[in-house]
Amino acid sequence: MINIAETNFNSSNIEYKLMSAEKSGNLNKKFDIIVSSLMVHASKSHKDMIKILRSCNKILRNSGEFVILVPHPCFSNQNNRDYNTYAFVKRFNYFTENQKYNVTLKSKYGTTKFANIFYNLEQYFNAFKKSGFV
Repeated sequence: MINIAETNFNSSNIEYKLMSAEKSGNLNKKFDIIVSSLMVHASKSHKDMIKILRSCNKILRNSGEFVILVPHPCFSNQNNRDYNTYAFVKRFNYFTENQKYNVTLKSKYGTTKFANIFYNLEQYFNAFKKSGFV
């Protein structure tokens, strides 16, 4: 994604950084925008998610924007079942319950299967609040 952005949006006033989110708080720079694509939800724990978000908030300008892409069943396109297929253990409340899941991702490049957990929406909101986001 960085290579595509640099190729299509190359400018002297744009700086792209690819780095560990946990280490981003050590930068002595402030950024106008941070894009987190499929990263925050993969935190080992809710506590680690807060650490990552704090690091991102620390390097974001006051007027900056944090764009986050997080897969979650409440946001999924239920009509596109050929692309993303989630297998849940049980029905669950998106707001208060976490849910372990198995997923099969299909694309023109092949099929990938993995297991993970969906944090509940309350945990996401709390993590952003505890990290200083408004």
